[in-house]
Amino acid sequence: MVTMDNAEEYVDLMFDFCMHTGIQKQMKAFLQFTTGCSTLPPGGLANLHPRLTVVRKVDATDASYPSVNTCVHYLKLPEYSSEEIMRERLLAATMEKGFHLN
Repeated sequence: MVTMDNAEEYVDLMFDFCMHTGIQKQMKAFLQFTTGCSTLPPGGLANLHPRLTVVRKVDATDASYPSVNTCVHYLKLPEYSSEEIMRERLLAATMEKGFHLN
């Protein structure tokens, strides 16, 4: 039960869950996919070199999946017709364990 006495602790715990522990698994599948590493350098994204860059994947359709160039940290993202399609394709791509040239 949240009370005035523990409200600050509740907010701190919820923030940690929403921004850290609650998305840790997804943040690892995304970092591994886009950079080839499962963790960020000390200091986070600000110290990732080269910087993570999102570029439009040309000649792609809603059936296309995102791809990456991990050497330069490029996420090549098709221009999907909806956010839901983008979410589905990005999640599927980040879960893939194979190696594909594109």
